[in-house]
Amino acid sequence: MPAPVRRLYRSLLTTAICLWPSVLVAGAVCVERGRVAIIAHRGAHDTAPENTLAALERSIEVGLDYAEIDVRTARDGILVIRHNALVDGLGPLPTLEEMLRAARHRINLYLDVKQAEAEPLAALIRKTGMKLQTVVMGHPDLVARLRQLDPGIRTMTPAAPPDRLDSLLRDVRPTHLEFTRRNFSPAGIAAARAAGIIPFSSLVSGGWDSDQAVETVLDAGVCAIETDRPVQVK
Repeated sequence: MPAPVRRLYRSLLTTAICLWPSVLVAGAVCVERGRVAIIAHRGAHDTAPENTLAALERSIEVGLDYAEIDVRTARDGILVIRHNALVDGLGPLPTLEEMLRAARHRINLYLDVKQAEAEPLAALIRKTGMKLQTVVMGHPDLVARLRQLDPGIRTMTPAAPPDRLDSLLRDVRPTHLEFTRRNFSPAGIAAARAAGIIPFSSLVSGGWDSDQAVETVLDAGVCAIETDRPVQVK
């Protein structure tokens, strides 16, 4: 099958598998665009520092679907954007509230929660009107608590093996699952879709961020790809 035809087929397939009534909003990017969503890891940082408002603006400028940012809690309780641990001597960090407000009605956010409590996180997402534009990635305990606080918040955990997927979905109730090189499984992605869960794939660990990996996850039917090469992959 010629490559352009394969890509069209996958595009139509992705639209179809994301049109589950229970996750229509969660799969809105796939549905509206008719293609896989592209996520810029730590924002589009080809011309801007990662995890900054500039990287967020760059993501918007090049027409990406999501910017992924890392969330931590500062000593004063403010949620800030930072991948590594917070240490003394850092300059001013962007706050999560600043990022949420800058993204509203412009781009979706994938919040990779490194260290934060569910209550202030949920309150801030609601306060900024970003429930339908965020996906919160975190430990299953955090996700389960978020779902208790507000079932309308979109949440994601790492995918479990297919034989443990039922218990994960019952106990944690995420709306999305993340598949990486370590846990990638076409059978797991199929099982997630069958359960009405949106499958995302992250290519940014394990040296997996390649054109071949993009083809692999597309063939498996994921709805979104996180990459450090968002402009090229797009």
